[in-house]
Amino acid sequence: MQGCKQFEPRLFYQISLDDLVPQEHLVRRLAEVLDFSWVRSATASLYSHTGRPSIDPEVVAKLLLLGYLYNIDSERQLMREVQVNLAYRWYLGYDLDEEIPDHSILSKARHRLGVEFFERLFEFTLGCCQDAGLVRGQNVLMDSTLVEANASLDSVTTLRYRPAEYWQQLEQQAEPEIDSDDSDRQLGQKRPKKNRMYDQKYSKTDPDASLYHRRGQETRLA
Repeated sequence: MQGCKQFEPRLFYQISLDDLVPQEHLVRRLAEVLDFSWVRSATASLYSHTGRPSIDPEVVAKLLLLGYLYNIDSERQLMREVQVNLAYRWYLGYDLDEEIPDHSILSKARHRLGVEFFERLFEFTLGCCQDAGLVRGQNVLMDSTLVEANASLDSVTTLRYRPAEYWQQLEQQAEPEIDSDDSDRQLGQKRPKKNRMYDQKYSKTDPDASLYHRRGQETRLA
């Protein structure tokens, strides 16, 4: 017999956010290996001892990392994703019934911390990868044999930015009223161009594949 799903929202739920995030999700792996407890002490001098509490700088660090890893180049869009993504909420420590900070609050916090903090954050993350044996300072030799990828050209999307470029893109996407002293900041610029277009693209279904073109042949993934 054919089923028919009908949705009747409940007024109250008894459920744990932790139970809704798969054990193999990337955010759980991040939480296991990346300890951002140093962030509060490293940024303590940038905050006053009085006044309204700010967004937790450790949360800001995690937001920047999520945005970079998942190629979200707008603070507004990043906070929209956090609003609906249970895994992001879990990683940031925001429960189902907690209000997510406005994107403008994130912009102000990011300007307070500065680009130096952003660079230190990624140096710390890279160091953790090195300690885990994921990154080594050795040469890797490989041949130039091309193997056609089992992926469609429709899966090709823009490659993630380098950290400095990602920061610049956040600056360009930020609201102009965030800082009245920066009224001459150029917003809405196009992302930086590189020499080779192929270096900016990757396949969502086969991230190891690259665009390849040979004279007389169509562009393909290999």
